[in-house]
Amino acid sequence: QAPCHHLTGLTVQWTGLVERVRIVQRSNYVERMVNILPDLVRRKTNIKCLLGDKFGSCMNKTSQVAKLLCQTRTQPDLEDDQKCHLERYSSYHYQIVLAMPVPLFGAGRTVVLTVEDNHRQAV
Repeated sequence: QAPCHHLTGLTVQWTGLVERVRIVQRSNYVERMVNILPDLVRRKTNIKCLLGDKFGSCMNKTSQVAKLLCQTRTQPDLEDDQKCHLERYSSYHYQIVLAMPVPLFGAGRTVVLTVEDNHRQAV
């Protein structure tokens, strides 16, 4: 970990096989602030829909989990604020485990990277 610290902020390129990608942290400050409001205020102002997005069509969802979530959140008997989300304000930290073809810096062949949300499209 110590030798890699000097690479922070630099663009680094090497060859490796991605073994695993996982989300290690999710943050959403807007969601946290909205959840502080009393239920009555949240429902009357419909603030989640005002600031966020409605769950859209479930037809284009690719995974069964995504379809199930979508169908659950688009039920006609739900209150309006329950049909919306604030996901656009979420940020994530990822952990990527790479298998390297040769050891890196004299260490093993496994490298664990921590990636912040500004690299989301690359992950």
